[in-house]
Amino acid sequence: MRFSIIAGPRQRADLGQSAADAWWNYVNDALLAEKLGYDSVFFGEHHFCFASGNSSPLTMLAWVAARTERLRVGTSVICAPFHNPLRLAENIAAVDIASQGRFDFGVGVGSQYEEFETFGIPPGERFGRTWELIDIVEKCLHGGEEVFSHEGKYFKFPNVRWIMQPVQQRIPIFWGGFGPQGVQRAGERGYH
Repeated sequence: MRFSIIAGPRQRADLGQSAADAWWNYVNDALLAEKLGYDSVFFGEHHFCFASGNSSPLTMLAWVAARTERLRVGTSVICAPFHNPLRLAENIAAVDIASQGRFDFGVGVGSQYEEFETFGIPPGERFGRTWELIDIVEKCLHGGEEVFSHEGKYFKFPNVRWIMQPVQQRIPIFWGGFGPQGVQRAGERGYH
């Protein structure tokens, strides 16, 4: 049996809590989790709202990874539509390197409509953007090609020279979604 903390800073601005207070509370909880024998910690992502998560979970996870030895670290979830897939893949590889191969990639379509409005991304594109992003991230991290190109509906990347190899041969991917189509697609791909 595995025990994990799945959370992210939930800043209580109504109680006078700063973003820094919330950030450090969750980082310190993660460090304590390793001491208590937990197996993993996952941090979520949200922007411009006080939902559970923060705008830079990969930064937080890199910090935790550098200060732990066996605790797996992961995202729960990265809101894929808000990311450039190449930058995200580079950051995932960097956290996997910082953690010495202890990173799990949780990804989903996003859930807070105010985030889509602020980023200027139509909510109706969230599923298409997410699956195209996942295809590109998989090609970067697991494709085995040093040079490749991608031309899709949402992203076009000519002549990508991929040099940022993660430690793990295959980074575990966790699907953080809902609905039968997304669950089926994630299952067909072997995602957790």
